[in-house]
Amino acid sequence: MRTAGRPSGIGPFLVVAALLLLAPLSSSAQTPYFRLDPSDDASFETPSGSTLSRDVTVDETLVTGVVATRIENEETETGGSSQTYWNYWTFADGQLFLHGFWRPVEGFGRVYDPPLLWIDADPSVGAAWQSEVQAFDLVTGDATSQARLDVTVTAAETIDVPAGTFDVLLFEYVDQQVIKGGFDVFGRRTGLVRQTEPSLPLAFREWRAAETGLVRTAFGADAESDWFELVGGTVDGAVRSWGSVKSGYVD
Repeated sequence: MRTAGRPSGIGPFLVVAALLLLAPLSSSAQTPYFRLDPSDDASFETPSGSTLSRDVTVDETLVTGVVATRIENEETETGGSSQTYWNYWTFADGQLFLHGFWRPVEGFGRVYDPPLLWIDADPSVGAAWQSEVQAFDLVTGDATSQARLDVTVTAAETIDVPAGTFDVLLFEYVDQQVIKGGFDVFGRRTGLVRQTEPSLPLAFREWRAAETGLVRTAFGADAESDWFELVGGTVDGAVRSWGSVKSGYVD
């Protein structure tokens, strides 16, 4: 198993000012399983009726001194409640990194230093990698907790979703930290409220197609009725998605 490296950047203490700075930047070499082009918007649905939209912004936002692409996520449950969370991404040497999240409604966020390695270069079945990082408050710059992400590519499959048939790799993730208040590494509300250390880990899966990106995702042991699947938007370069609103647990 690989341990994540760290792209260059400064510390977390310029986070607040960096969030206010927008600068256009052409995307560097990208993994074909995750695209960050401004046209790479997508919509996902579950069979039970929950929806998720992903918007890759034209401008790229500076986070901890690194120019990162912001993806804005809007998720609506079948019952009508919704949540909005933004994520910040970069590519370096063929690897994809998650730098943090921001919840604009609540004015709450985290930044990871070094960033979490989400997809390693040239992933294939059997590949595995791990990130252990420090999380900081995105408003104050104060250290909050350690975060760890374990990733394994477990299978190559052909799957059918509403947007079509895709040859995919299955990425399995274990998020070893849930932020107090029930937020995962993406800033997504999970319903799990951490009361004591250590945090309960979360498990989720992503089915990703080359040159398309995410086409299906599942959270924990959710039934198929709770899986988000690609239904529309820009299929060429569809951005990542999460699973259902429930928490996923690892035994």
